Amino acid sequence: MKILLLINDLYRKNSGGGELVYKNIIKNSPNIEFFYFRTSNIKNIDVPKNCHQIKLKNWRKFTLDSKNFNDFSFNYQKSIAANFAYSVSNLEFDFIELPDWNCFGSYLKEELNKYNVKYKKLILALHGNISDTLRFNDINKSTLEKIKFLEINQIQAVDHIYGISYDYIKYWENKIQKKIHFFDPLQFLNLNQVFNNIEKKDSEKNKVAKPNIINIGRFEKRKGHEIFIDTLNYLDQNIYDKTFIIGSGSKKYSVYLENIIKDRSLNTKVLRDKTNLEILDILNQNAVIYLPVQYDSFNLVALESILSACPTIISDKAGVCKYLDKFYPNLSYLKINLDNYSNEISKISDFIKNSSTHINKNLFEIKKIKELQNIKSNFEKFYHSLEDNLNIINKKTYKTNRFNFELSFPKFLIRIVKKFFELFALIKKVKLKSFKQSIISNIFYYFLYISIYKLTLEKIKLLKKKSFHIQIDRINFWYE
Repeated sequence: MKILLLINDLYRKNSGGGELVYKNIIKNSPNIEFFYFRTSNIKNIDVPKNCHQIKLKNWRKFTLDSKNFNDFSFNYQKSIAANFAYSVSNLEFDFIELPDWNCFGSYLKEELNKYNVKYKKLILALHGNISDTLRFNDINKSTLEKIKFLEINQIQAVDHIYGISYDYIKYWENKIQKKIHFFDPLQFLNLNQVFNNIEKKDSEKNKVAKPNIINIGRFEKRKGHEIFIDTLNYLDQNIYDKTFIIGSGSKKYSVYLENIIKDRSLNTKVLRDKTNLEILDILNQNAVIYLPVQYDSFNLVALESILSACPTIISDKAGVCKYLDKFYPNLSYLKINLDNYSNEISKISDFIKNSSTHINKNLFEIKKIKELQNIKSNFEKFYHSLEDNLNIINKKTYKTNRFNFELSFPKFLIRIVKKFFELFALIKKVKLKSFKQSIISNIFYYFLYISIYKLTLEKIKLLKKKSFHIQIDRINFWYE
């Protein structure tokens, strides 16, 4: 079986949690051949035998550049899909898989067919979509709505979907009415190393020493690094030894964090590009892991930390909390409420002071569930099952008041139509509450748009066209 992963440089040194998931899938599926893309300027290390690199070619002088990471124009996203498809022209795979931190998936089938790429099914892996990541950055509302539009179309365009966050899966199942396969996140951890940490912690549990406080996460605003720094201002420095922020990704943001630390006269060190094994070694030290994330669909670092008997503080915005509360309620960790953050400082302080108590409690609980070490990976079984079985779709009627289509209008007419619907939107302040009302509304909008389209059709043919999208439930216009 051959599976193409639409990911670049999977085995670079500073890969994140999403890449870790794929590495474990490849490691635990030795009978499947995996393929991913390699760019020319990044070294890939420790690539397993069942994983192969494909050079990413430049399609029509298009370059997939990190400088364009925030370019969510429809043309650019379509170009990304074309770039991947062009790089594997005339090749054949069983499945093609992409992670949902991208949003070009709705264009994939068209581009794959154009370049004669043969495949059976398209798979989407749920890691955490880009709109939830960027909403904490300085991004305008119009761009955010465009990203959400692309994400919805992407998830509807694929054949199969899977994820590791139970809560995140339920969110999407309710939204799109498709069944999504759940993988237990424990399958993505290096459990041998994790339980080796437990044995060392057990031998040192009676030692009394002030712990380090460590924050781990990709250098993004949603990961809560700034909240971590802010917390240190309120904690008594006598209850801990050293403090560290460890991450990868944006160098600009890591420098920004270093400047905040300097301005506040703190001794916190910012460390970059630690491998997963190096992070596991850090969890083996006398440390408290503090992860005040503003949003995270799961957070594998928190799960590794807790199962390593490392005292862990995490915000209730991370999906791992619901997973732990549902499946392992006896494991000890501190869950903080970021919406009421000022009242949580005393809890954080007490937790750090009594960190050894939480180590001992978790050692006892983890020993009882150490049979988890024998958990069997079922990735191969999942992929083989897709060869014969279609994704089960809920046959209930998909009730929605959203309805999307594209029209082409000259730019001056776009302004006129936009003003008209902005005026109409003022009248439509009360959101539709019943399905019956939404049907009537959509029929009305449909005939209204078609009428405008027909009236201007002949004139449009004579003018340069500009493409834009209409999302009827919010009266948004995106034109390029």
